[in-house]
Formats: sequence, C-alpha cells, structure tokens
Amino acid sequence: MKIFLILLLFFSSNYLVNAQWSTVYSFGSTDVNNFYEINFLSTNMGYVIGNGSHESHWFYNHFVYMTNDAGESWHRVWFESISTAGYQSTGYYQFISEDTIYRLDYITTGDGPSYLEKSIDGGINWENTYFLPAVKQIRYFKFIDENTGYVLINNFWDQAYNILRYSSNDSTLVTLLSDSTIFFRQITFSNDSTGFVLYADSSFQNRNILRTNDYGLNWSHIYTDTNYTFKSICFPTDSVGFILTNSSTILKTVDYGNTWNVLNLYSEQNLNSFDFPSEQIGCAVGDSGVIYKTEDGGINWFIQNSGITEKLLQVVFPTDSTGYILTSENKILKTTNGENSIYHLSETKQNILIYPNPNKGTFQIGFSVALPKNVSIQVVNNVGQVIYEEVHKNFSGNYSKEIDISSLANGIYMLNIKVGSNTYTENVSVLR
Repeated sequence: MKIFLILLLFFSSNYLVNAQWSTVYSFGSTDVNNFYEINFLSTNMGYVIGNGSHESHWFYNHFVYMTNDAGESWHRVWFESISTAGYQSTGYYQFISEDTIYRLDYITTGDGPSYLEKSIDGGINWENTYFLPAVKQIRYFKFIDENTGYVLINNFWDQAYNILRYSSNDSTLVTLLSDSTIFFRQITFSNDSTGFVLYADSSFQNRNILRTNDYGLNWSHIYTDTNYTFKSICFPTDSVGFILTNSSTILKTVDYGNTWNVLNLYSEQNLNSFDFPSEQIGCAVGDSGVIYKTEDGGINWFIQNSGITEKLLQVVFPTDSTGYILTSENKILKTTNGENSIYHLSETKQNILIYPNPNKGTFQIGFSVALPKNVSIQVVNNVGQVIYEEVHKNFSGNYSKEIDISSLANGIYMLNIKVGSNTYTENVSVLR
C-alpha cells in the first residue's frame, strides 16, 4: 500500500520563488470584457482573443492581442467591430503564422451569407477567400496548414449538418459529409489525412466520434460512449488521443480512437480545458485555480498550485515544459519547468496537500493512493469532536476536494486521513 501526500506551505517564501506557475501578465483595465481563447504558435509567439465594449455592441467586438516575448508583454494587433467592419464576427480565428490568419464572418442583417476570410499581413487587411451560403450556425473550423481547412456547419432550421473542406490552392469549398441527424461539435486531425469529429446524435448528447483516413473524403462512426459526454479532443500522436468530458473525466485511446479508457483522475472541481503536447505530458485546468499534471500519459496525476482561486479557462503547451493558462480575470499564467519538481511524489515520503494553510476556513486537500483501500477523511476540533467526515470504499488514484469549515471558530484543527490501517494527520490553521 502506498499513499503519496504533499504539504504546501503557502506562506513560505521558498514556495513563492519556486512555484511552477506564476502570473506572467495581467491585462487589467482594457476594452476587453473577457478573453476566451489563448494559443501559441511557438514558445515565444502567442495570441489571445476576447470580447470587449465599444460603442453599443460589446458582444460583437473582438480584440486580438499578441506576444512575441513568451508572454512578458502583449500588444493589440487589431480590433474588429460590427460598426467598423460591417460584419458580425463569429469570433472564430486561427493563426497559421504571425502574418497568416483565417477567420469566419457573416452579414449582420437577416440570414445573410458567411465569409471565410484570410489575412496575410497580421490582420491589417482581409480578403474574402470564399463565400458561404446563408447558414444558421458555423460551429467550428480548423486549418491543418496554410492551404487546407475544415468547417463544421449546423443548420437547425433546415436540419442540414455539414463537414466542408476548403483549399486555398484553387479556392474551392467541398462538402465532405452532409447529414440531417448529426450535430457537429469539434474537429481535429492527428496527421494530414486522419481526422476526428465529435458529434451529438438526435438526443443531443455529445458522445460520438467520426474518423476519416483519406483527407475527409469518407467518414465512419468509430465510437459511442454511454457514460460520458465529450467536451474536447486532442491527438498528440497518430494513435494516442485524449478526450475531456463534461464530467471532468479524461478518456484515452492508444489504437487510433477505436477504444477508449477512463484515466485515473478524480477532481471535485469542474475541468475546463486540457492539453497534451506529447503522449506522456498532459495538463488539465479548471475552476478555483485547480491544475493537474501527468508525465506518464495519464497513469498518475499530480496537483499543481496556480497561486490563484479564479477559474482557469484554457491551457496550452507549445512544448513539453512551457505552458500558458488563460484565466477568467484576464490573466496569463506561465510555467517553464513542466516537470513536477516541487510536487514530485516520493514513494517513501508521506505528505498531504493542504492549500492554503493557514486559511479562512476553506481549503483544498489532495493525496494519491496507489492500491484500492478504504479511505476516510476527518476534520477534528481541539476537544476531539469530528466536525467533518467522508468515507470512500476501495478508493485508488488521486483525490482532490475543497473542504469548507468557515462557519467554525478560529483555531487549529486536525485533518486525519485513514488509508487501510494507516492514519496520517496534519494540522489545519483557520485564521481570519
């Protein structure tokens, strides 16, 4: 039996210096109400996209900021407004390089047509590369290189759902698949010819996967999950892929998407985003500043400390060791030591994660159990009364949960974690 536990001294200056994640930039007061996407083309060059207030149509205004120095500074490269551009932007952008960008726009009046547009000068000038007939909802688009992209369209009114492929070499947009019962969610490619689409069926449960092996010419259904609905998908290699579910669970395939298994990750917090820069290195982020990291393809997960409690919206890793996180408060977090050096879990050392400690009555605990054991968690006051308790039978894996004893008085409380016949105790300091 093995139990891995870590104590985080939140007030320790040594911890602050050696923290894996730190706030590298905060946008503070800008025209942007909220950023909703971050991506990096290289370790140093990345961009964020957000909605902002301008004149009377804040929702339709899109701002793009870019960095060329690994997130240390950001500059606005363009602003697009309904009143200045003449189109209502969908907010779908993809940077191929610093200069080459694609976006989707549609006419603001009625059921006007949409335009696939391209810029080759960093967003200064745009050209309509293709005209799309009137559609109700463009769900997603993905370019696999500068010349080839895929567009997912869901038309509820006409019950027409399509996968389209665009080629800039001859300016053609070809319908690859059309169906009246499939609602497309996301598309990704593991290589130039092999792609995957997440889709919902008539029950609107996003639990299905399509695959193509011939550049999208033919698509076949390969998987339906009966337990989880899907949020996003990625393939770091041709055969190895991962899916983040709406239940904050991660699934993994090693056989090109034919079968999927649930990874050993348990989170009380909602997970919003994940990224696997390689088949071994992965990171998942969620509400209340929670970060999970794996270095062995999801077999083991380690809790990392973001230093903040706000929602973490998206994580991207341009390399195995360098990662960026976008937060709900318009901050950019960064790590450059992707390894779990501070939180490395030793088989011979018994530690427990308590964060923060001291606290105001609300704190996060975390630990990992290698083999299935009965686990009990108790918080006990200074006279021996059990004020909080939960029991898990045959538990194994990583455990993380926020405990709230804020209604109790200031003081020192004991956190007892019993795993099998062994009990581990740490003090929790409540100080307001």
